Amino acid sequence: MAKILLIEDDFDLHEGISLSLKKSNHEIISAYDGLKAQELLKETYDLILLDVNLPHKNGFDLAMEIQGTPLIFISARDHEIDVLKGFKHQCEDYITKPFSLAVLKEKINVILKRYQHVSVYSYKNLVFDFQALELKIDDQIIPLTKKESQLIKLLIQNKEKIMTKEMILEQVWDQEGAFVNINTVNVTINRIRNKIETDVKAPHWIQTVFGIGYKWSEKHHG
Repeated sequence: MAKILLIEDDFDLHEGISLSLKKSNHEIISAYDGLKAQELLKETYDLILLDVNLPHKNGFDLAMEIQGTPLIFISARDHEIDVLKGFKHQCEDYITKPFSLAVLKEKINVILKRYQHVSVYSYKNLVFDFQALELKIDDQIIPLTKKESQLIKLLIQNKEKIMTKEMILEQVWDQEGAFVNINTVNVTINRIRNKIETDVKAPHWIQTVFGIGYKWSEKHHG
């Protein structure tokens, strides 16, 4: 059973989704507008289903406040630009209306199973909680900003893969329409290293790939 936040202003569709998911023993928390959803986002969920066109505050704006929780957009906005915008907000899926409730349930099951297995990253003395966006070293919580946590999450999810500075900028900053440049990535990486590395001049966790970007590595640990 999962705790799912359902944010959808179409009453009939909302009730149909809710009843269908409750039959699978999921707990459904409901919001019919953006302001109520914003209030409910203060709680913790296993999954969020989010419409884009909502009264008071749209789904894309709400998505900026979601950290570490798998997200599925459900929307009548089916233009490519909207779908791409949804994925820039790091959603797991973007489902256009009308859709099959049976297909939605299967997609939810796949996502929930995947997150059950990768909710926490642990290696050596470092533990990172993907949902809480919390990092611990030697059981001590390391204070991180929102962007530092999101950057670490991105690197860990792609560990041993090179992430270019442009990819990092797009996936951590650009989905919020933030006007920042490549130097922002470098500065944030340096701040993180100062918090998690024993020797910032010879980092273990975050490796620099000169002229390209960075990668999270486990290969530099003895």
